[in-house]
Amino acid sequence: MRLIVTVQNFQFADAGQYKCRATLPDATQFNNTAVHIIVESHSIVDKFIYEVGESFNITCDVSKFSGLPASDYLQSIALLRQTSLREFYVIAQHQPFRAEPNTHKIDLPYRWIALFRGDKSATNRYSMRIVVTVKNFQFADAGEYKCGATVTDSTQFYSTAVKIIAESQSIVDKFFYDVGESFNITCDVSKFSGLPASDFLQSIALLRQTSQKEFYVIAQHQLFRAERNTHKIKLPDRWLADCSWQLSANNGYKMRIMVTVQNFQFADAGQYKCRATLRDLTQFNSTAVNIMAKGLSIVDKFIYYVGESFNITCDVSKFSGLPASNYVQSIALLRQTSLREYYVIAQHLPFIPEPDTNIIDLPDHWTVQFSGEMSVTNRNSMRIVVTVQNFQFADAGQYKCRTTLPDATQLYSTAVHIMAKSLSIVDKFIYYVGESFNITCDVSKFSGLPASNYLKSIALLRQTSQKEFYVIAQHQPFRAEPNTHKIDLPEQWTVRFSGDKSATNRYSMRIVVTVKNFQFADAGQYKCRATLRDSSQFNSTAVNLMAENKPKNIPGSVFNFKPQKPLKDNNYFSVDGTERVIAYFSRSSSKAEDSYPLPRIDNTLSTLTGVRSGIASESDWIGSIMARLKLLYELEFRELKQELRDRDLKTSGNKETFLYRTPLSPPSSHGQLTSVVLATRHTF
Repeated sequence: MRLIVTVQNFQFADAGQYKCRATLPDATQFNNTAVHIIVESHSIVDKFIYEVGESFNITCDVSKFSGLPASDYLQSIALLRQTSLREFYVIAQHQPFRAEPNTHKIDLPYRWIALFRGDKSATNRYSMRIVVTVKNFQFADAGEYKCGATVTDSTQFYSTAVKIIAESQSIVDKFFYDVGESFNITCDVSKFSGLPASDFLQSIALLRQTSQKEFYVIAQHQLFRAERNTHKIKLPDRWLADCSWQLSANNGYKMRIMVTVQNFQFADAGQYKCRATLRDLTQFNSTAVNIMAKGLSIVDKFIYYVGESFNITCDVSKFSGLPASNYVQSIALLRQTSLREYYVIAQHLPFIPEPDTNIIDLPDHWTVQFSGEMSVTNRNSMRIVVTVQNFQFADAGQYKCRTTLPDATQLYSTAVHIMAKSLSIVDKFIYYVGESFNITCDVSKFSGLPASNYLKSIALLRQTSQKEFYVIAQHQPFRAEPNTHKIDLPEQWTVRFSGDKSATNRYSMRIVVTVKNFQFADAGQYKCRATLRDSSQFNSTAVNLMAENKPKNIPGSVFNFKPQKPLKDNNYFSVDGTERVIAYFSRSSSKAEDSYPLPRIDNTLSTLTGVRSGIASESDWIGSIMARLKLLYELEFRELKQELRDRDLKTSGNKETFLYRTPLSPPSSHGQLTSVVLATRHTF
């Protein structure tokens, strides 16, 4: 006896618990172990953090919605956005059952592109799609995004909202350069955090700060000033400045200053930053970077992870302009924080007898080594090496070295701002169904945690669409059993607690939750919480964990295809069925120069249709076409195959030939017939 049920076209409505039952002759019934069958739901983006200037897709289709009923069709599908200034609002909507001009609703930045698919049939459920291509991503584009779907009875469903974050780019590639090296310092809108969506920039500038002079402009581009005031340049003779711009209302994404530093010297070291002035004269500054010549810096880098260990070194190589004195009286390391001006944390004075030879004011977990004797030839042997162990947020601050010469003159190294970077509570944000991983809570996860002696408790919290943040694991060592541990985890998950009820438990307090056999139901927001001895609470950055099914390994590649014979108007060409043809177009030597339609595959892709207008060259026109065609990669292979079968598909045995009629013939300056094809080869 066997029963086989074939589930075809599995949907969210089909998810649930399933089990088999056998009935014996005496009516006794036996059930097998029930299984929970879950349907896949994809994220609307590939990742959550994008660099300024990057391009990516946001996709809305039925695969993005959990719990969508088995409705025959969708009335509409939409992409919504929320910012700190505005609640969720529609930025792109496809309503095929409405007549033009209400079929499409678009409220996108001019540089973004929207592709709509899906007709007004009762079977449009799986063809309804919006693909928004975000081009030249900016800080102003960051925010919460989600998809919305309206089904037959006007009920609305929403996908999981994702927070898309913009990451600024540094104005230089690195912070240390060899003397004599050449490199670029670049100022453009990608360098500014929080820059509003202004129509244009009044000016853009590069500024410098040294130990002798506050920030001053060394290169400025003022587009709207007369010629003699357009550029302001105060650079060394060996440096070069290149300013680029476009005189238009949207020049904010065109203005740039690129300064080429040639033959870098110790005297060129200092703080550098960019400044942008908007049309209302509001100014924005990029993050200042301290550019140093190798051998001068007292540390290897400026940002360290919490818990990391590194050295801070003071010796004569750290001081620029140090005179050729025979010896050094003392050498010291100083620190400055937001609460305290520069003070000595380690000093070596070999000419002063014990116990005052060495001065130490360091955290308990740091160590220090002194070298250099009381001699008139100690110049190159004088050194302090401070080893920072288990670096914490409380250890961040400004650090610099100081040396005292025989005549009591004091010289300082370039101050460095050492910053702490928190660790994420997980290694990544998207996990495959069935995967196992750890979620870790300890003091390294919290930004701004004060230097408290101990923690009262540490906890892991979760939030879902149905429930606000609640504790799923908590370690409270100062409470008696059974209240020391609080656990609300799925049965297959495990948890480890560490940290005692001592006044020095700060660095030993930890929760490690091992997520086993991760499922869609386990997705959600997770964060850690620490409670200090004064009962104040600190939260780590919340992460949105998402589940997706592991994809099948289908090799593919992108290539250009040209038929062996030249094409003529209305000619056909064919491609084997193992190749997925997206689109192609031909060029001929006739037609008017001022109006060529963009290529199109069929009516469902009508957004590819357009008119060449205001594009400088034919190569730019072709480039814009190819950029738009990249959107079509979102098509599923079987959907495309069905579309082609409905048109000019011929089948002969196992070999399928897709026939395409030449869609258009724009002119070519060479008068030759050519073709461009965008295709992907798949192996099944």
